[in-house]
Amino acid sequence: VIEGLKFQMSNSRHRESLLQYQRPMLEDGEIEFETWYEPDAYEVFPTLGRTALIFKPDGVFRHRMTNSPYETDGLAIDNLEPLAISPVSLVPKDWNHVRIVLEGELLRLYVNREEVASLTIDEPSVERHFGLFRYANLTQCRVRNVLYRGQWPKQLPPPESQFLAP
Repeated sequence: VIEGLKFQMSNSRHRESLLQYQRPMLEDGEIEFETWYEPDAYEVFPTLGRTALIFKPDGVFRHRMTNSPYETDGLAIDNLEPLAISPVSLVPKDWNHVRIVLEGELLRLYVNREEVASLTIDEPSVERHFGLFRYANLTQCRVRNVLYRGQWPKQLPPPESQFLAP
């Protein structure tokens, strides 16, 4: 179980927290996990690169990660862009199943085995790191049973075509 405690802050600014797996999703694949959900107490959301998929009972939103407190592009730390304004079936005070599926440039989000949103990813494949996002000063988090499946190559490519080839 991965647990994140609530961070106590003296000011009211949001504090973005991101735990990231450092192998990018270079190939098509899927990642699934279970998260304990209690509204405004235990919440955590999947990310791919700098895109967090925030799901609430009233819909799904895209949050673009900032460089706070060093943000120079004017991106608000609490930015949200609606992706799907339809109910998401979350079960309070219970483990909820979350899955993201990447196929080419299309990312789909499933919550409790129901597709709730999809979007086109505009980030380069080498920056498509999976992560877990939350506002650390607002909520705690619990995650378990993380599973990553992908269409990985069965053999190495010739040296001249490898990513780090001279």
